[in-house]
Amino acid sequence: MNESTFPKTSIEHLEDTKHSIEHLEDDKPSVEHLEETKTDDLYVQHSVTSGQVSDVSISKKKEGHLKLHRSIAVGCQFQVFLASHIVSRDVIGVTVTGGIEPFLKLTPSEYEWSQAALYFTYAVFVIPMALLFAKSNPRVFAGVQMFIWGLCCTLLGICVNYGGLTADRVIMGAVMSVALPVILQVTYESHGRFEGQFVIACSWAVSWFMVPLFALIAIALGLITDGKPGWAWMFFITGICGCLQAPLVWRLLPDYFYHPRWIRKHGEDGYQLFKKITEKHYAGGNPIEPIETVIQGLGMALKDPIVWLTGAMGLFTYNGIFSCYGELMTVTLHVLKYSPALGQCIVWPILVWSCFYCLVQNWFSTKYKTNYPFLLANYLFAIIGWALVLCTPSHKNFWIKYGGAWFIIPNMVAAMPTLACWLGSNVQGRNRRLMSFAVFTFITNWYGVIVLRTWVATAAPLFVKAAWVNMAFMIAGVVFTAALVVVLKLKTSHGAFVYLL
Repeated sequence: MNESTFPKTSIEHLEDTKHSIEHLEDDKPSVEHLEETKTDDLYVQHSVTSGQVSDVSISKKKEGHLKLHRSIAVGCQFQVFLASHIVSRDVIGVTVTGGIEPFLKLTPSEYEWSQAALYFTYAVFVIPMALLFAKSNPRVFAGVQMFIWGLCCTLLGICVNYGGLTADRVIMGAVMSVALPVILQVTYESHGRFEGQFVIACSWAVSWFMVPLFALIAIALGLITDGKPGWAWMFFITGICGCLQAPLVWRLLPDYFYHPRWIRKHGEDGYQLFKKITEKHYAGGNPIEPIETVIQGLGMALKDPIVWLTGAMGLFTYNGIFSCYGELMTVTLHVLKYSPALGQCIVWPILVWSCFYCLVQNWFSTKYKTNYPFLLANYLFAIIGWALVLCTPSHKNFWIKYGGAWFIIPNMVAAMPTLACWLGSNVQGRNRRLMSFAVFTFITNWYGVIVLRTWVATAAPLFVKAAWVNMAFMIAGVVFTAALVVVLKLKTSHGAFVYLL
């Protein structure tokens, strides 16, 4: 009995042990699953760094949805970003109509120098800020940047002395300096060689439409009136709105399509779609992992004649916008004793037309994949406009100058996105493109210093010297456009990459 029982017990014990081992074996895949889960996120990062992803197919419907969703997200957030930027910067230029100089006991020359201080740092700090942006998350960088310039704009309503006013503008100019490279780089990172232009044009055009609209609202609320320092409230509202909008830009601006968070949300096929688009358009010269460092990209940009030619043309173009809208129209109307409300109502139709004109021009430019014919037309029409401003009859009749503004402002507003995207579509390499945008903006941003040292109060309301400077810039714009076409054709003939004319 005992002999038969013992083996049976041993056998049962062995069977139990066997089942325990099998149970452990069954649990092993769970451990392996944990390991696989741990490496899932690493796969996304590996896909980005290696640039090698599986051939994932994507339906036309999803492709269209991803493209449209991304364009709207980028375009809408940068419209808010750019509108806040332009209003915060250019609201400073029109505060002469709100009685700021007598209130602060400043001479016109002192006030002009305090404005020039902003545009000096606005130009000088572009490249250092671009280097910082290259190492940052674009959403965080744009949000923080917007918050700081909103805070600076708010403080402008508190400053009651020349030193405080100038110091605030110096800081504000440094922070705002890199806004244009941020907008251009993020848009081009999210689109191919050709799709980004119209997105940028939409943000740009609508922002310029909102500048006089904001001024009209402030006037309607009684914030800007003759003989009353209502400008302070305009600074407060502009600055506070900038601070409140900053979290929205940070929250709603999409990540780069190769960011792991974006890939987890939209899938590997979405990543591959944008990777294929952004690399194919640049003939393979736009890899996800750049072959050039940021510093190397800066060196390449500084040696590129395309960057210097487009930068000079950007200077001419932006100088034309600021000169005609911010000085010729706004200041002249003030000198001629038009009320601020009536002055803005007179100028606003030009900005409305500029918005429409900009969208139409850049839509056709994108459709036909060409830029120089439109830019030549812009500069030629602007030459006609400045000729009307300079002609002798206009010295006695403001409405002739006003007619000239209809030629100048719409063409310069339309030319700016066309010009910036002409550069962006002809630069291979992500870091090189960012630093090309930075050098382009560095050259362009000197327009503010030039405008504020040529459009001086002692020359009002004729501003003959300043108008001749702009005429020379427009003629140079025609020459530089032709020169850039020659450079691009020569570069195309000596390489495999076809440069966009």
